[in-house]
Amino acid sequence: MGEATTLTARTNLLGLTRSRLEAFVVEMGEKPFRARQLFKWMYKRAVGDIDAMTDLGKDFRRRLAEIAEIRTPDIHLSQVSADGTRKWLLKAEGGQAIEMVFIPEPGRGTLCISSQVGCQMDCGFCSTAQQGFNRNLDTAEIVGQVWLANRELGYSPDGDRVITNVVFMGMGEPLANYRNVVPAAEIMMDDLGLDLSRRRVTVSTSGLVPQMLRIADETNVALAVSLHAPNDELRSEIVPINRKHPIKELLDACWHYVEKQNARSVTFEYVLLDGVNDKPQHARELAQLLRGHPAKVNLIPFNPFPGTTFRRSSEEAIERFRFALVAAGVLALAALGVPQAGVAAEPGSREAIDQAAAVNTELALAYMREGNLKAAREKIDKALQQDARTANTQMAAGFVYDKLGDKKKALSHFEQAVRLGGKDNPDVVANAAVYFCMNGEPKRGEQYMLQAAASPLNARPDVAYTNAGRCARGDGRPKDAEQSFRKALARNPKQPDALMQMAELAQEGGNGLQARAFLERYTAVAPVTAATLWLGRNIELGLGDAAQAARYSQRLKNEFPTSEEASRLFEAERAKP
Repeated sequence: MGEATTLTARTNLLGLTRSRLEAFVVEMGEKPFRARQLFKWMYKRAVGDIDAMTDLGKDFRRRLAEIAEIRTPDIHLSQVSADGTRKWLLKAEGGQAIEMVFIPEPGRGTLCISSQVGCQMDCGFCSTAQQGFNRNLDTAEIVGQVWLANRELGYSPDGDRVITNVVFMGMGEPLANYRNVVPAAEIMMDDLGLDLSRRRVTVSTSGLVPQMLRIADETNVALAVSLHAPNDELRSEIVPINRKHPIKELLDACWHYVEKQNARSVTFEYVLLDGVNDKPQHARELAQLLRGHPAKVNLIPFNPFPGTTFRRSSEEAIERFRFALVAAGVLALAALGVPQAGVAAEPGSREAIDQAAAVNTELALAYMREGNLKAAREKIDKALQQDARTANTQMAAGFVYDKLGDKKKALSHFEQAVRLGGKDNPDVVANAAVYFCMNGEPKRGEQYMLQAAASPLNARPDVAYTNAGRCARGDGRPKDAEQSFRKALARNPKQPDALMQMAELAQEGGNGLQARAFLERYTAVAPVTAATLWLGRNIELGLGDAAQAARYSQRLKNEFPTSEEASRLFEAERAKP
């Protein structure tokens, strides 16, 4: 990966992968197994003094110390926050500075490291980008951050692991420093090195698509993408690399990575900026992009810095955004309630209990997504014990108990969610309404959906009215259904689902001309499907236009030959005398 194995100055051994270190010691006239010994001393025993590596021969240690060293960045400043977060400002070569942060959490410790001095991506909300770009860190400077943090955090070969996760989310764009970041990650995942699993080393990128495609072939780290906007217009404004690699190209590279690496998911980072990218329509757009894909969204509150014009979104806005994603079937985690430096919640206080409940709620949803329903139930029950007063916790409980097959309990939690959050969050109401409609409570579901549609906070009342109509139609009340569909079309004349539903209702009611008109309006705004061709055939047969019905039938057989509608057509044709 571009590492030199023979240098005039002393070589920093932290910059050599195991294969490169083997080549290095072979050039010294030693056997390759010496590299494995060195790896164990450096990473398993955390020894930085070559002379202290006592199972190496004295002559080898002497010669090695003359041409090599184990050197980490120097600490310039160190800060410990009240919540246990530790921040370091490190001196890099040439008198420059980089940042490193350790975030302790129950059961894990995450180290955030830098890959460059400065950054050239020019994202407007990023303080590092305002500093400009100086240079890439070399592999030794990257690995040296982890080695140094282990030492500072009291790592012991016989003790528990302190750093369980490493994320390349500090200063710089990691994939712009590909030649140094990839070997650094290899050292972190080497079982004789830092011995972290592939899911615990995360490389973040703002969207360098060629390097994303390349890394899918060359390593198996976890991938995180700094998305920050759900459409190209907005993302190009706040993440300039989008002008070169727009969202569709970026997401295609993400799904390629998942397929190539057999990865569980891609994490999408989304910094919430007040009034910029945190509105309900942004959440809906984001859900449309990611729904049905192996994706997880990390919602990050903006951290203001001097000179910025951006503002941090309120916790209420962050929570609404997160819930809209969860309600749409997208796993989203938010750093809500996480105290800033010096303002940690007092242990045992109401605030601390609320924070713990929020964490357990997020964990319950994460376990549910992974299929670990036992753990999901334990976490959501604990969250309910800690704080049952939030719509978020009640809605999550509804999801979990639905997966557990306890429909009665799920319905009760959805009901509570509406009672607690329905006034201010139409997404809560709409999501509960869908559940009631699908689980034997269509009238209550319709009632809640109409409530969501009437909310002034609902950015898409046409969708809510359409779903209310579906509830009524499924309950055998076509007149009520038609009323809701017409309300949807009054707000959005091109609402495709409402148009399709109206065409079906008209055809069932014997009004073929009206059914034809609604179907024509539908096909003008939505792609043709097997269902629309089958409906068109039946409408034309009812109107006596055999030729037009035949044209619909032929398209159905040609374009959707394996569909259920085509099977019905073949059966109908075989049944003819």
